[in-house]
Amino acid sequence: MPLISNRAVAPQFPLPNSQREIPKAPKAPFPTPVDHFDPPRASEGTGPESDSVTTALRLPAPSAPEPSLYTQIMKACADLEFDYFASEASFPMKAVRIPGPVENLASFEDFTGALTETDLASLGLQSGDLQSSGMFESVPSEFYTHQEEIHSEDPELLAHTRNLKTILNSLTDTKVVVVGKEYSLPTSVHPVFIVGIAPDGALVGIQSSVVWT
Repeated sequence: MPLISNRAVAPQFPLPNSQREIPKAPKAPFPTPVDHFDPPRASEGTGPESDSVTTALRLPAPSAPEPSLYTQIMKACADLEFDYFASEASFPMKAVRIPGPVENLASFEDFTGALTETDLASLGLQSGDLQSSGMFESVPSEFYTHQEEIHSEDPELLAHTRNLKTILNSLTDTKVVVVGKEYSLPTSVHPVFIVGIAPDGALVGIQSSVVWT
């Protein structure tokens, strides 16, 4: 007679999918580098896009554009006084730019020719003022020496004076131009320019006045 077990017999019908134990797939081993080739790191990236990004990161940051000569002169002559060429009074300086273009500045006619397309009133001039010149010559070194002397007590103005000298000397054919011969203008105040040719062909420099009586 067969023995009867008190243990419950497990059912023999198939278990539903939710109760089955699904075997886990074995982990694939990390591939070993071949011939000492190190696989790229995730942060490095590869390909042309990565190369362009890397190159861009290595490039130096773009520098600020160089100020124009006019802007440099404007800053250099700020608060400077013009007192030379036998003037009986001193006047402030201001930066000036005459578009031109000018190929050379060898005569007073070259200067007046550059003013053809310029609004004369913006320079404090009238057409009748340009009939003659009271002075047209290269800037004497004594002018710069005198400017340093009259501004020597103020370190900031002295630095501006020296910077202005450097800029004016860097121009081509720098000349001092006094408009109008003595007694040729309605007043004793004569416009004076110290200008030279900039790389773009414009005349740049300073403008002031002298008094001749």
